[in-house]
Amino acid sequence: MKRESKNKVYYPNLILVITGIAIILFSVYNIINLSLIKDQKATVLNTLENEYYVVGKDPTPYQKEVFQSLSDELNDKNRDYKQISELVAKSFVIDFFGWSNKDSAFDIGGLQYMKDPKSFNGVAHWEYYQKLDVFNSTYGKGQLPKVKDVRATTKTGEKIVLDDEQHDAYTVRLNWAYDQKGKLNINEFIKSALITLVEEDGKVSIVDIQMVEEVSTDE
Repeated sequence: MKRESKNKVYYPNLILVITGIAIILFSVYNIINLSLIKDQKATVLNTLENEYYVVGKDPTPYQKEVFQSLSDELNDKNRDYKQISELVAKSFVIDFFGWSNKDSAFDIGGLQYMKDPKSFNGVAHWEYYQKLDVFNSTYGKGQLPKVKDVRATTKTGEKIVLDDEQHDAYTVRLNWAYDQKGKLNINEFIKSALITLVEEDGKVSIVDIQMVEEVSTDE
C-alpha cells in the first residue's frame, strides 16, 4: 500500500516537472527566435531609405521616383553634391508642400532634410501648415494636392561656416505644379522657392528656404 501511495505521488509530480521543462524550453526558443528576427530586420534596408534619409508614410509615385534618384546619386562612388543638393531640394518640396498624405497640421513633411528640423517644425506649423486641418475638413482627407513636375536650377554658392568650419553650399531655384482635385483653389498654395543647402560629412541639409513668387530656373 505504501508503494502504491508513493507511485501516485511520484507520477503526477514527474508529469509536472516534464511539463515545466517543456514550457521553459519553448519560451527560450521563442526568445532566441524573436531576437534573431529582430536582428535580421535591423539589417534590412527599406527600398525607400538610404544612408541619410527615409521616405515617410504613403509616398506618392513621383516622390518615390525622385527619392530613388537621390539614393542612386548617394550610392555613386563619385558623388556629385550639386546634383544631390537638387534632388534633396526636390524631395523636400514634394514632401513638405504635398498635403494629400498628411494627417494634421502637426504632420510636417520634409523635416529630415532640414539642418535644424526642430526650429523649422515650429515655424512651418504656424506659418503654413496650420491651414491643413481646415482644408482636410473642408475637402476631405486625401483630397488635398500632390506636388508634381518640380523644375529646378542648382548653382554652387559661397561656402557657409558651421561650427567654425567651412562647408560647400548650393542654391536651388524651384517651381512646381500640383495634381489638383475637386474644387480646391490651387492658387492658395505656394509654387516656388529658393533653397540653400550645405554638405557636411557627406550629408546635404537645407539651411534656408525662401517661399517666393515664381522664380526663373533658366541658367
